[in-house]
Amino acid sequence: MKNNLLFELRNVTYEIDEHRRFAHIDWQAASGETWAVYGAAGSGKSSLCSIFQSLRLVKEGELKLHFLEGKPDDSVYREVVEVSFTSTPVHWGGSYYQQRYTPSQIVDVPTVAEYLNIDPSNSAIADELLETFHLAEFKNSACIKLSNGQMRKLLIVEALMQKPSLLILDNPFTGLDMEGRKVLDEKLTLLAARGQLIIFLINHLRDLPTCVTHVLELEKFQVKRAGPKDELPEEKSTSELSAATDTYPKLLHPIPRSYEFAVALRNVTIEYEGKRVLDNISWTVRKGEKWALTGGNGSGKSTLLSLITADNTQAYEKEIYLFDRRRGSGETIWDIKEQIGFLSPELHLYFTKALTCTQVVTSGLNDTMLAKAHLSDKEKQSMQSFFTYFSLNDLSRRYFQRISKTEQRIVLLIRALIKNAEMLILDEPYHYFDEQLIRRTNRLLDWYCRDKTLIFVTHHPEEIPASVNQRMHMNAGVGKIISICYSEEPG
Repeated sequence: MKNNLLFELRNVTYEIDEHRRFAHIDWQAASGETWAVYGAAGSGKSSLCSIFQSLRLVKEGELKLHFLEGKPDDSVYREVVEVSFTSTPVHWGGSYYQQRYTPSQIVDVPTVAEYLNIDPSNSAIADELLETFHLAEFKNSACIKLSNGQMRKLLIVEALMQKPSLLILDNPFTGLDMEGRKVLDEKLTLLAARGQLIIFLINHLRDLPTCVTHVLELEKFQVKRAGPKDELPEEKSTSELSAATDTYPKLLHPIPRSYEFAVALRNVTIEYEGKRVLDNISWTVRKGEKWALTGGNGSGKSTLLSLITADNTQAYEKEIYLFDRRRGSGETIWDIKEQIGFLSPELHLYFTKALTCTQVVTSGLNDTMLAKAHLSDKEKQSMQSFFTYFSLNDLSRRYFQRISKTEQRIVLLIRALIKNAEMLILDEPYHYFDEQLIRRTNRLLDWYCRDKTLIFVTHHPEEIPASVNQRMHMNAGVGKIISICYSEEPG
């Protein structure tokens, strides 16, 4: 490699489309360095690193990939592998969202071994990687049963089985609890020490992997600084997606509902194939209360929410009341879903069709993943006012799959808010958000939920909106409530 350089960009102008253009980019990486590309939401991190697989889009300047020296010209498409963590094997075989909560219906979904296409030619490396990432015991398990953290590690294993020269990991710690982040960080440090070339894309300096030695910071599709990690200034939030005004969106007229308890669970236990996921849970959420739900990966939070959102058929067998009505007393799942706005990381994974952002948002009016066919003027105005709040006025006609992951999460958040339902359930809504965008969204939620019931799930206490004054923490592994805190002070 020339002068021990891995790659170099010299005065590169690179254009993906009219919304994503870089001009006069300079960036060099040397052997022994591990780089992270850091920047606020919408700054261009993913777009910049797509250059390694899109050489033809370089309009000016010079791009040299020294780590590919001696390999065929077309090898870049095999040697550079990006893991974005927004496309997973749960879609293989046409699975659907509620299927993960109904084990008897988990058919035509690949096991880990099937997804990795393990055969005699690659079984040795597959077994070694599965052992390294603590996934060996799940080799014959259906992918849909894996937790968020396990799924992330599986995608890294899949990438490493291709033996890439360059591995690009997009926010690998997003959605992981502290223990999961620590374990994955150790594995990534081990990979880097073995000589694997990795570039990390991160929104928060708190998510900087230990093995990173150098950081390139982006701002508005330009390099702000590049150099050793130790020379980075203190993190400052400068989201490219935050609006200049605090004019709140126009809301649709809510449907009046009369009830005392939004949620009441009485001694609820849930088991899957002999494994107890929720153990004798009792929880009451009164109308208008704001709750934070916390706990480690695998503590039962998602299963608990599935009982509330009418996505889990075991709810019919339990003593569960939603909006003062016991489950199984004649209500339909649509009667329940109509009263709930919902967002989760798992839901995000199922929006894979060629839909515009408008179609994705309006699917929330149907409580399905299909766009509403005809919109009233008020519905159009409300939707556009949400886009305006986030300074994304031009987003409505763009395709959901062609926008950044941060923008996708904003679109799905608007989908949860658009119908102005009685209760809002947000399960880790701030994936890919930076600090300023989180603060701005929390201001919106505090205003929006003044008279609503809110359940807010997060691994990061600093993300919780100020209006939340009650918390429930699930105990990792067994799904027991270990503390309920009634506080007079927000947060």
